[in-house]
Amino acid sequence: MKIVPDSIEQCSDLLCSAMAIAYRKKRMDSRFWWPILLALAVASAGARSQSTDAFGFLSIDCGLEPGSSYVDPLTNISYVSDAGFIDTGVNHNISVDYVGDVRNPGLLTLRAFPNGTRNCYTIRSPTVVRGSKYLLRAWFFYGNYDGQLLSFQLHLGVNYWDRVDVTSAELAYWKETIAVATDGYM
Repeated sequence: MKIVPDSIEQCSDLLCSAMAIAYRKKRMDSRFWWPILLALAVASAGARSQSTDAFGFLSIDCGLEPGSSYVDPLTNISYVSDAGFIDTGVNHNISVDYVGDVRNPGLLTLRAFPNGTRNCYTIRSPTVVRGSKYLLRAWFFYGNYDGQLLSFQLHLGVNYWDRVDVTSAELAYWKETIAVATDGYM
């Protein structure tokens, strides 16, 4: 028994209607969805160029002069100095040998911790809610500021997060995790 007719003339009205709808739907999938996907891609690119402050992000530039802030011209992300989040460490600039190679202004400065075994950033913000999940992303760029490669551990509170082993002065290192706030700060 043949279910699909060889031609439109051989089919019943109900079957032909279903086939025509299926055919139109298939054609609509390929023609109709591409402009929508393109529009969504353009819209999402526009959303990425908006300031992330409106979305509740906090972007901290370690080593930036206290009270300073800026907007990254490439990403339109607003950055603030880390001075309000930590009271230890020493600010440095990367070596002038690497300044020309750095496209991200946030990698031009850094905070080093020559003293102490633990140096903690504390993020107190009205947006930090106990029990809520937060994306934490950290970039590290050595930039040969002191001529000595280093290695260090990252902790969230008392919990080990990850290790950073700087093996090259010109590489950026990126660590990311999702953490749950155990209090009204992190």
